[in-house]
Amino acid sequence: MPPNRPVLDRLSHLTARARKKVRTRVPASSPSFPDRTPSTSLAPSDSSPTAVSSVPQTIATATPDGLWESLHVAPAALAAPFSIGAATTAGVELSVDPEAPTAPIRSRKSNQDCFGVTTTFAGLPDAVLAAVYDGHGMQGRECARLARDVIPRVITNALTAHMDRCGGSLRQALSSEDRRRAYMRLFSKAFNEAERELYDDTLEIQHGYSGTTATCLWIDGSDLFVAWAGDSRAIMGRTNEVGDVESVDLTWDQKPVRVDEKKRVRAAGGRVTRWKKNVGPQRVWLPDEWTPGLAMTRSIGDTILTRYGVFPTPEVTVTRLSKEECFVVAASDGVWEFMSSGDVADFVSKKRLDGCCAETVARDLVNEAVRRWTENESVVDDTTAIVIIVEKDTSPSKKASLLLGRAREDTREFENRSLKDVFRTRRVEIPKESQVGQPWGIAENGKLEPFCPENQGAELGDVNAAPLGSKASELGSAGG
Repeated sequence: MPPNRPVLDRLSHLTARARKKVRTRVPASSPSFPDRTPSTSLAPSDSSPTAVSSVPQTIATATPDGLWESLHVAPAALAAPFSIGAATTAGVELSVDPEAPTAPIRSRKSNQDCFGVTTTFAGLPDAVLAAVYDGHGMQGRECARLARDVIPRVITNALTAHMDRCGGSLRQALSSEDRRRAYMRLFSKAFNEAERELYDDTLEIQHGYSGTTATCLWIDGSDLFVAWAGDSRAIMGRTNEVGDVESVDLTWDQKPVRVDEKKRVRAAGGRVTRWKKNVGPQRVWLPDEWTPGLAMTRSIGDTILTRYGVFPTPEVTVTRLSKEECFVVAASDGVWEFMSSGDVADFVSKKRLDGCCAETVARDLVNEAVRRWTENESVVDDTTAIVIIVEKDTSPSKKASLLLGRAREDTREFENRSLKDVFRTRRVEIPKESQVGQPWGIAENGKLEPFCPENQGAELGDVNAAPLGSKASELGSAGG
């Protein structure tokens, strides 16, 4: 939205779809990716006016109009038996032609979603960082792209400094509990640093009423760490006892409907309630004003609410991967609005059985989500998905790299060290059988906690949501 356009008072911050538009008219049919042959080339990260990342990320080139982009990383490019695909597309919003005010125009908008994929993360051949960011507010696009650049840079710099200082990775130097605590602190530092850099006056980002979600997947050997702030969800598909693929939530949407999050925000002085006259879902407001009406309880940005409990510090889970895991999906809420975790797992599982590559699965998932939006709404949210598929037919050596991961011993660490020294400084922790393939929360002290998310399925709907097409649905929120 042009900066000189009159601000629609506080309602401008309540509109989830109030984002800058691309002056391109589209037909009433749903936007979708053009069919094309999946590319295996790795393109450099697209440039951003907000920040320049020192960490090379594999982000695909977009179409000339910038409305969509996708990515494919083949197993041959990784020292681990999985492939990575990602796709994102701009949404659709309504605009009014002054000459025909009764005939709204469906216009493609500027995409405030983005993704980043960093292979050989922090110099480790079997480490990958993949993340989804969903911007919201007047400058959500700038917030999302800044977070995409800052988070991997901060983590990489910290890990590199440790390796330079100690001569080895955290995976080699620490026990499992100490490593979990270190990784949790790294995520917290990175997310908070991303918000801190929003305050850089040279960037001219109005972060008070704009922000972004962030959901990061960090595959480190056989362990999958997931850190998130906001409502961009991650799930895992795994084979159960009878051979069916079931969905396992790796994150828990941080929304005001969560009892623990609502309690935390209220304790900080924030107000959690529905819009006047009890309309729409629960939102976060200033104590004495009906603004900004944020639909999430944590984000990078939205600094008008920072003192009232809306901060960027993420929650973190860890899952020890096993041979039962089939795929991992992280996506913005454009996917989850009309698809439940089970819907997405079923869709990806079928595509995987059809032999589709990871990029095709991600692209088709985005198109399916957009189709459902079009069937239910006159607008379409920006939609992004990252799909990581475990390749079951890879070589035994690569399978061993994934399945043994942390438990395998690196013989180099024993050079010039006595056996007594080794066991004094490092404890090899083998997880209990119940821990394998099961996500666990990580406490501040690094200990594992039971993780029992209660994400609401699309088929059930939000009990606090207004019917589609109602005034509450039209109001939207500062966080879409």
